[in-house]
Amino acid sequence: MNSLTVAQVMEVDVPRLDVDATVEDAVRTLTAARCSCVVVISEAAPVGVLSEADCVTLLCDVFDGRSLAGVRLGEVVSTRSFSIQQNDSVERAMELARSADLRYLPVTDARGRGVGVLSRDGLRDRLAAAGGKGRGLGSRDVAQQLRMLIDANNQLQEASLEDPLTGAGNRRAMTVDLKYADRLKRRYGNDYSVLLVDIDFFKKYNDLYGHAAGDEALRRVAEELGSSIRDCDRVFRYGGEEFLILLPETALDGAIVLARRLVGRVAELALPHESSGHRVVTISCGVAEAHDDKDENWERVVERADRGLYQAKEQGRNRCSEACVETQPARRSISFA
Repeated sequence: MNSLTVAQVMEVDVPRLDVDATVEDAVRTLTAARCSCVVVISEAAPVGVLSEADCVTLLCDVFDGRSLAGVRLGEVVSTRSFSIQQNDSVERAMELARSADLRYLPVTDARGRGVGVLSRDGLRDRLAAAGGKGRGLGSRDVAQQLRMLIDANNQLQEASLEDPLTGAGNRRAMTVDLKYADRLKRRYGNDYSVLLVDIDFFKKYNDLYGHAAGDEALRRVAEELGSSIRDCDRVFRYGGEEFLILLPETALDGAIVLARRLVGRVAELALPHESSGHRVVTISCGVAEAHDDKDENWERVVERADRGLYQAKEQGRNRCSEACVETQPARRSISFA
């Protein structure tokens, strides 16, 4: 059974607009064509895709007081262009879409000219249209291949964002969410803070109780962290016994209050840890808030949280600490020893 090619399942009736067209042009085109996206092109080559969801976001946005009629598509589509050739396999296209976190993927011919779009939702629609009998897709084998690809892609997409041991988000999911929080901070001034959490003396715990018990302790701590935060907050496994917690719409004082609560909640689990001076499993926590500095980015916020974590450990563990920097008051440290 030959692999599906992109040409077999791509959407060919997607409108195309030049980079010099405006967002208002795109909204009118989407409305008239009743489609979910337009392909943005430059000299017949695709440079990006603008979807309905993108337009809704832009309608709520502010471009220095300009109306959408004054905003060129070239200003809002991604500067990094992704595309796939029509003769490539659907497997390769889905892997590219997954790795770049894309819902839409422009399709080109051998000369680089745009000929269509491959979309995740479109693949599902075409599978539904096939009705399990190959209608609309040419054959039953094609429909079966498509179903298998979509099922595998859904499983991989979920697995690619979740730590398999703790169920917390993984580093990839963390990076996506931090970048998004950073963009909201830059455009709208939305506060966000980061907590970096480390299980105290975890190597000693593994040495004393074994790695199976260590895995269970990681799961218990991750579960406690996740149940102690708001729905809009996210817990990620940062690595080893470390977790990162992203707190949208949260300034420093609120983040410190939560950090204190988390330190206390984990200690209250009373998981035995005879190799720790506290006799139970405890955590240390570094706290940092995103600044308004034009040179600020999410990596710097995490670095400050890491410095705070180091200070909490230096001061005896089982506590939270804010890194002392020039633009902030002297560090605060709260102990639950």
